[in-house]
Amino acid sequence: DAGIVVTDSEYTSGNGDYGSSVEMTATPAYGFDFEYWGHPVTETVSARSMMRNGLNGLSEDNIERFSTENPLVLPLNKDINLYAVFRPKKMKVNFIYDSNGGTVSTGSGLYDYGSIVNFEAAAKDGYLFKGFVVNDGKLQSANSGEVKVDRDEVNIEIIFESTAPKNMLLTDAVDYEPIEVPCANV
Repeated sequence: DAGIVVTDSEYTSGNGDYGSSVEMTATPAYGFDFEYWGHPVTETVSARSMMRNGLNGLSEDNIERFSTENPLVLPLNKDINLYAVFRPKKMKVNFIYDSNGGTVSTGSGLYDYGSIVNFEAAAKDGYLFKGFVVNDGKLQSANSGEVKVDRDEVNIEIIFESTAPKNMLLTDAVDYEPIEVPCANV
């Protein structure tokens, strides 16, 4: 759920006393922001349909903006159906990798909370793809993956390894003697 609505009275739905008022407060869940109070556009969505099906599947065209005040004090002087509209927050996703070693199909940026970020990594010549790690977790060896944006900052480390020879140790049993090299002072 994107959030909850609480009131200062027993009225959350149903009939209230004409002329009284109700204070409604929208509290977003983690990863969401309260945007506005809205009501269904009567020509396209009936209130009965909204009560049965909720806001799921409605587009912005089906909801008329009523107020951005939160909390909202609403006088009960006419029939009205109001819904709190919440939006996912933008969360930061970082792809961390050495660009000399390879490429990643998706870039770092801001993504909606709850969204899925798909990516694929490809090593360049002279490098091998070793895997990826999400938020300091376990190494995953697949060269593609999907990550759910479920926190303020998601870090995806892509690991490429050079295929160039590393420090080589000479193991020949030959004795080497140092020689004197003349130096020049300039």
